[in-house]
Amino acid sequence: APRARSAGSQRASVSLRGGPRRAAARATAPNTSHATEAFARLSLVRRQLAAAVQDEDYARAAALRDERTSLLEGLPARLQFCVARLEAMKDEEASLAARCEAAQALGNIGDAALIASELAAWLSRAEGEPTALVEAVEAALWAQWMHPPEMHPDAAALGVAMERGCAHLAAPGGVELDQAVEVFSDVIREVPTFAEAINKRATALYLMGELRRAAADCKTVLALNPAHFGAASGMGMCLLRLGRVEEAKAAFETALAANPSLGAIRQYVSAIERAEAQQQE
Repeated sequence: APRARSAGSQRASVSLRGGPRRAAARATAPNTSHATEAFARLSLVRRQLAAAVQDEDYARAAALRDERTSLLEGLPARLQFCVARLEAMKDEEASLAARCEAAQALGNIGDAALIASELAAWLSRAEGEPTALVEAVEAALWAQWMHPPEMHPDAAALGVAMERGCAHLAAPGGVELDQAVEVFSDVIREVPTFAEAINKRATALYLMGELRRAAADCKTVLALNPAHFGAASGMGMCLLRLGRVEEAKAAFETALAANPSLGAIRQYVSAIERAEAQQQE
């Protein structure tokens, strides 16, 4: 039977029109390849600098420090800010409050294409880090993943659509899940590589009991964003309910590799392992 809709609700699609405006937007969108390459090089230089200092190779450290300064000066102001916030977040000598504030700032204004990978890499190695900081980085990652592609000419409309879809997803009693699927599907048609739109649709499908479709969406998300611990966890839940226990365990382990702090997922893995041990007795 079809699911109930809210009174007065209507199909909430993404209103995205083609034509000269979008073509012009694409033509005038800034080329970010140089910034991307510089940011990647900066990340490498940061690691090399730390290694040089640890090895007491001060001549190399000085050269790397000069290169880092030059790379920073060549970045757009926004990315310079992001680099500063990343370093503040990772600074173990800073206060916990300052590190959490830096993570929150990255979630609010960080460049999704560049900063999310840095946050995900930190989170994958965050076992033993303060819980508050881990939670702040998780929240920043979710915020980053929700950002539509910045260079898309209709990024603002896509952002509004994502918020609308999430509102349908959160409606009490699950009465607007079909509308959530419609909205997220509209976004996906416009931007097939927008991983978080696919992940949110997977969540709605899971709640509707469409487990195979949800698992397929989770698989697509992980192909686009291997660090997406939410999609890996969701795939595990789908497979577990489908009785595909070993595949579910593998998905849960993928989630834990990306985010070791997922206590509930770790409990699922432990429960599966206990059941396996009992079967072998």
